[in-house]
Formats: sequence, structure tokens, C-alpha cells
Amino acid sequence: MKKEYGPSQGAEMMRGLVEAAEEMRLSELALTNQDAALLESMGVEAPAKVPGDFRCARCGVQFRDGVWFLILRDGTTVCKTDCTPRLAR
Repeated sequence: MKKEYGPSQGAEMMRGLVEAAEEMRLSELALTNQDAALLESMGVEAPAKVPGDFRCARCGVQFRDGVWFLILRDGTTVCKTDCTPRLAR
């Protein structure tokens, strides 16, 4: 006997699949430009550098493929993550 699913059961199943996909996406390792530069200096394969001399205006690290960056209103580009050290009090 074939079990038939109602509309609410299908929606519930889809919600579960979407939540599982989101959890997997969040659990992926997200590299920063600094992480990639450190890995490369240690001889570990890292994402390729962006062509040209495209660097962060704050930390000076060259941007990498697949790593997000921000373009500020004044036209400078900076790492998406906070790349500057904070002062301790």
C-alpha cells in the first residue's frame, strides 16, 4: 500500500531539508585572506590570489579567490572580516 503525503507533510519535509543544508553551509570552514596567506607561507595549498596587486587597505594582505571583501564609500577595499587588531584596555 502506497502512503500518500498531505501538503503540510511535504512542506515540513522541505523545511527540514532547507535547515539541514543551512547547517552544512554554516559548518564549512571559511578562510580569511590572512588565513590563506598564512597557509601559503607554510607550503599548504590555499585559494589563488586575485590577479593584480589587489590588497586590503588596512592589513595589506592580497585578496584571494572566493574570499569576500568590502568596497568602502571612499573606494578603498578592505577585508570583510575585522583584520585590524583591537586595542586592549
